[in-house]
Amino acid sequence: MNYGKRSTSKKRNALISRTSMLEKRAHVSFIRVLFTALIAVCVMVVCLGIGSFRGVIAGAPDVNDVDISPLGYATFLYDDQGTQIRQLSAPTSNRLPVSLDQIPVSLQHAVVAIEDERFYEHNGIDVRGIARAAMKAITTGNFSEGASTITQQLLKNNVFTDWTNESTQLERFTRKFQEQYLAVQIEKKYDKNVILENYLNTINLGAGSYGVQAASKKYFNKDVWDLNLSECATLAGITQNPTKFNPITNPKANSKRRKEVLDHMLDQNYISQDEYNAALNDDVYSRIQAAQLENTEEESTVYTYFEDEIGADAILLAKAVDGIYDSDPKVNPDAKKYDEISIDEVVAKKLAAMDLTASIMCMEQKMPMLVFGLDEKDSIVNTLHGKFSGTKVTV
Repeated sequence: MNYGKRSTSKKRNALISRTSMLEKRAHVSFIRVLFTALIAVCVMVVCLGIGSFRGVIAGAPDVNDVDISPLGYATFLYDDQGTQIRQLSAPTSNRLPVSLDQIPVSLQHAVVAIEDERFYEHNGIDVRGIARAAMKAITTGNFSEGASTITQQLLKNNVFTDWTNESTQLERFTRKFQEQYLAVQIEKKYDKNVILENYLNTINLGAGSYGVQAASKKYFNKDVWDLNLSECATLAGITQNPTKFNPITNPKANSKRRKEVLDHMLDQNYISQDEYNAALNDDVYSRIQAAQLENTEEESTVYTYFEDEIGADAILLAKAVDGIYDSDPKVNPDAKKYDEISIDEVVAKKLAAMDLTASIMCMEQKMPMLVFGLDEKDSIVNTLHGKFSGTKVTV
């Protein structure tokens, strides 16, 4: 055997070389296993995410069953001379429906400018808005930045009405995903003007006012179509926080918000610099306070026994025709049996069997109930569901 120095060195180097090679191979194998495991985990996460997303979408309401129109309209009592006696409304059911043509363009632009500046461009979801909100949340830790479009807000208020009962983040995220999915479907089904009209008739504008016409009456004691630019900006600024920006109780906060609305309108070329300056210098809040004195005097009278009976009879009237005019077999199993004439006969028979204290009658000339915007049959069904659509009851 060769135990020389050179031989021993060669053997030692060979052993070291083999050990090094084995270590390298083991290291490479470990990296491959780790990389494969990471890929497998990513695939599992993606599959789980896709499955969860599909499950959330599957649980969303069918767009064909979704009703984006607002709930809760006011009802009015008139005497036989056509003079309004009383407005009947619940705390959240005082809406006064108006068409988009009756709403000032300035108010439409003010709401779009402050709430959803790309409303006329996006398909229901504002991707840029979502990215902006996400970036702000990451960089500042402030998760209050909103990215909901007008379409999403409309769905939140009129479809996902139980959102106030959400107790977990999972429930909130589930609703948001469904909201975004439906927003895209709604935009395919309805024109932008239809969406905006329903939104403007829906929104909470503080002081118990829902919809722009009710708010206009409340704050300015005039119809919405008579509002000027300054007044439009005042209303548009309330939506984000109806309590904080209530112009009656918090005029300073509303004034700052109104300026923000006007700033957005100017930046987005909805108004000129001269219009901006004039609106900003308008003393709108003194008019609001004056309107409250007028409204207080009008609301100071109490209901008479007769008016109470009329209200009670209106409820009985709604119950009498519960579901009769509904074409959905789930609501009305006999829907297919009725045509328009036979349905009217069924309603008449039901009403004939009722003892209405104030003698409110129903069909044709016998039913002194006129509706603005909907036909009589719709008004009866909607009354039952709290959707009073400018119902006019003559007594």
